[in-house]
Amino acid sequence: MTAITIEIAENDEEAATQLASLQNAALAKPDYFEGGEAVIVAVIQVTTLTLPVLTLLIRERIRAKQHIKVKIKGIEVSGADLEDIGKFLAGLKKD
Repeated sequence: MTAITIEIAENDEEAATQLASLQNAALAKPDYFEGGEAVIVAVIQVTTLTLPVLTLLIRERIRAKQHIKVKIKGIEVSGADLEDIGKFLAGLKKD
């Protein structure tokens, strides 16, 4: 199974709630020494049940221009547009 790592802003309560509700989701609030934005990092197994929720969550964050980073199979996507992320996530459906 493929795992996806998603980083969101700590104050994005809606996204945090959605991520926490997913089966096998592990959330953490890492400490950063650089004084950067406070974030929540979630690691989720990509399944046929979680992929639609993750796709919607990622697309909503991109449309709203909110902080989001996605990492799958060693590839990190940040600041992508909807077309790029759509191609990226469509590749997961084939796995």
